[in-house]
Amino acid sequence: MRPHLRLRAKRWAGDWRALPPRSRAGRPARGDVACERVAEPRHPELAWACPRDHGRLWARAPGWACETCDAQFPDHEGYVDFLPEVDEPPQSGFGPRAMHNPIFARVYEGLWRPLYTSVARGAPADPQLELWWILDQLRKAEGKTIVDLSCGPGVIGRRLAQSGRFAAVVGIDYSKQMLRRCLDHCAVEGTRGFALARGDAAALPLGDRSMGAIHAGNALHLWPEIPESLEQVRRVLEPGGVFVATTFIHAPGWRGRSSRRFAQAVDARLFDPGELRLECEAAGLVEYAEKVEGSAIWLRAEAPR
Repeated sequence: MRPHLRLRAKRWAGDWRALPPRSRAGRPARGDVACERVAEPRHPELAWACPRDHGRLWARAPGWACETCDAQFPDHEGYVDFLPEVDEPPQSGFGPRAMHNPIFARVYEGLWRPLYTSVARGAPADPQLELWWILDQLRKAEGKTIVDLSCGPGVIGRRLAQSGRFAAVVGIDYSKQMLRRCLDHCAVEGTRGFALARGDAAALPLGDRSMGAIHAGNALHLWPEIPESLEQVRRVLEPGGVFVATTFIHAPGWRGRSSRRFAQAVDARLFDPGELRLECEAAGLVEYAEKVEGSAIWLRAEAPR
């Protein structure tokens, strides 16, 4: 078992809040993640801010309005739309455009995400192990409101909300189709404490120093504006807040070659080794650390105190 992923193997049938943060027992077996549905936590609407000037928002039917620039943001279909004037999709290429396709949104969680993650790692995808690693990295944000950035259909965000460890989880994605799919999953699962918004990673609709942590799973390789997006991450994180992300880099050997072919086919980006450290540091994030598995990279950084 990899040292950085040592987690409890014992079956926990109840609330994850009872789960000890670390263990030497080994990896969790399949089917062991069981979440108790928790009561509705504090809704994070007070954290919403205008993505244009970061001004405070006031409730104004049918949504929200900025108190400084009077911009209007409708709250409909179960999410707040902070890009009401923007059509989809904004980018060219198969990968970015596919995220806005309703059929692709339906197969993303069960087919597409496991497929390209397996290609990058050179081993079968293990979403349960990924989730346990993320929860371990987010321990210091427990009891706070956190963000699942580029949440897609809520592969990780729904489970973070279901864990009961956080005051609330805010899911943000550019794609209406992904958000609609996420809402469908939440309705079926009875997920609570997961507020959704349509927004841009380079212009987050959140207040300064308002979030305890931000997670961006398998997303950075599709972000068109990495420096601006990471600066937004630093702005929104509270002092000492944690940024956790998974994405893909160039790697040697057959796994690297497979990942490059796959990335070229779907118009996704592969980062150079060391590039993400430099980007995070340039954005003002500190305490950078990473773990590489083939072309897959797991990273964390913090906002300065």
